[in-house]
Amino acid sequence: MEYTSWGNRGKAGDTRIVHLFEKSDGDIATFPQVNTGEATVGEATWQLTSTPNTLTAVLPEGVTYTATVPAKKFSRAKEITIDFGDKQVQAINEGGGDWVYVDAADNKLGQFSGSNNGVRRSITEFEPDVALTHDEQVFLSWVTRTMLESRLAVTTMIATMSLLLMIPVALFALIT
Repeated sequence: MEYTSWGNRGKAGDTRIVHLFEKSDGDIATFPQVNTGEATVGEATWQLTSTPNTLTAVLPEGVTYTATVPAKKFSRAKEITIDFGDKQVQAINEGGGDWVYVDAADNKLGQFSGSNNGVRRSITEFEPDVALTHDEQVFLSWVTRTMLESRLAVTTMIATMSLLLMIPVALFALIT
């Protein structure tokens, strides 16, 4: 797997979903649009839960993957701790919208960015011959999407509030 990207949102019955794609294999997973519920990864079903600072996926074998942001929400984080049970990974903000995934020995595993339409497709690039399983790469892709979407929501809210605050100023300027 060289990279993963998220497709357009869709609907399956009453559930809003989003598909995860891989460069070579096409559709590899289906996640709920919200971060709680069931995800289908290949033939397996993952149980997903989330809080403002934690993502958790319980795989069918009982293995639990977690991503935790210390003391903040995902939208304000500069670092994310990912626990795969047998190994730890860090997502570190390098500045702006650029992030890198590193292992305990500080080896680069992958990267993602919110710049240049990064939020639209949420691409996670993985280093060649990286020591991550397919499931771990899928989980990191979910972390990527969650991080980028949470930051976009905050940015959108700030822009909207700023525009709303400008309405009285504009009206006052027109009246006087």
